[in-house]
This record gives sequence, C-alpha cells and structure tokens, in this order.
Amino acid sequence: MTSSTLERPKSKTKEPGRQEVWCSPPVDVYEDSREFVVFVELAGVDESGVSLQLDGERLTIEARRDIHAGSEYRQLYSEMPYTNFRRVLAIPEWIDRDQVSASIKNGVLLVRLPKAAKAEPKKLVIKTN
Repeated sequence: MTSSTLERPKSKTKEPGRQEVWCSPPVDVYEDSREFVVFVELAGVDESGVSLQLDGERLTIEARRDIHAGSEYRQLYSEMPYTNFRRVLAIPEWIDRDQVSASIKNGVLLVRLPKAAKAEPKKLVIKTN
C-alpha cells in the first residue's frame, strides 16, 4: 500500500473570521496473512464526520472536525480552526471489498481491509457432445 495526496477542495467556513484548514492525517498501516489494517489519527472527529470511499485501487478518507460552542455564544477568540482531513491510499486490487470495515474510537479511525481468497488453479474438464 502506498500513500498519496490529491488536490484539496476549497470551501468556506460557517463563521466569519474562522479559518478552515486541510490536513493530511498521519496513518499507520499493518499487514498479516489475512488483512491490511490502517490506523488514521483524526483527533476531535466522531463517526458522523468521517467519509470513506473505495474507488478502483484507492481508499479515500475524508473527515471534518467542527468545534464550536453553539449559536447562543458569541465568539471572542479562536485558535482552533475548522479542520478537514483527507488522505488517499493506494490499495491492492485483491482486497475483499464486501468485507471492508471501519470504526473510530478516541480519535483514531481503524480500517480493516481483508485480503480476498487467492484464486487457485482449476483444471477444466472438456465435454464431448
């Protein structure tokens, strides 16, 4: 598996004076005989802020951290920008896409990418009519 970054889309913040930042989150990737396991650091993001997409041989991870006190408060000062995360990982074509799963806990996204069963050689029988 390899990592690459695509162009980050431009977007506007909900609050005037609030900066929006795009980050490429750190990842750790592990492999055993059954699967690849990807850990992605997404501090301050819950499951509703995460989007995963498998497209061809790419896994795209996007997330949004949106921290604000609520509309009843008037913001006086801010050093915590809206943060968008985007990471694109190249994955092998032989991943079992129907069994891919993801979960998030304590700001760490865990993506499991099971390997598909290897195609075994098969002897074909020729029938006569």
